[in-house]
Amino acid sequence: MIQNGTSQSERWTGAASGSRPSSATANSDNVPTNKAGERDRTANGLSIVSALLQAPALAAGENIADYRALVDEVWEAVQPKGFFDQLIVSDLCHALWEEQRFRRQQSALPAATRMKALACLLVSIGFEQGALAMASDYFGDDDEERTKAVASVRRFGITDDAINAQASQDNLHILSALERLMGNRQSRRDTIVSEYQRRQRKAEKRCGSEPRAPRVAIAAGD
Repeated sequence: MIQNGTSQSERWTGAASGSRPSSATANSDNVPTNKAGERDRTANGLSIVSALLQAPALAAGENIADYRALVDEVWEAVQPKGFFDQLIVSDLCHALWEEQRFRRQQSALPAATRMKALACLLVSIGFEQGALAMASDYFGDDDEERTKAVASVRRFGITDDAINAQASQDNLHILSALERLMGNRQSRRDTIVSEYQRRQRKAEKRCGSEPRAPRVAIAAGD
């Protein structure tokens, strides 16, 4: 949620001190600093969790703005009221972000090795000489050479689906590892959500069972 040009996650950093330091107030190792540029040695658990949300470990090509948008959505859903709720936001954001990272990698790896996969398919049917050159033309930028390569490959009965399948097979061990990593993050996400919901129900039950103030009977004529 954005208010006055400031995201929820940005407002959160510095909540322990009551002020919102800008991104320029953090040094290269993401340790919060004060205005004098010294390390904040009085940071408590809140500022540590805030730093995790403000400066996550991103892989190449990932956008910090996208991550902070996720933080804002999770924050809005959880509405944290204390440190442990804020920790839930941090853990859930990291689990969701990493799950999507592994999902993208699982899709990107076979796509990046399709030329090698096509060359392997050509070799497997006896077209050893020129297999790599034909695969290079098939995925190349020269329209004329690409058209010729596509026609030749199709004559061998090799389709894009077959190329994709070979690329997946070539990277099966890595794809399987990514599948396990995704499952791990999904389980982590479900555990966090279940624990949060359990705590919410417990809090609601506790509020509902609080004794009401006794009613004082007033005798007539008093």
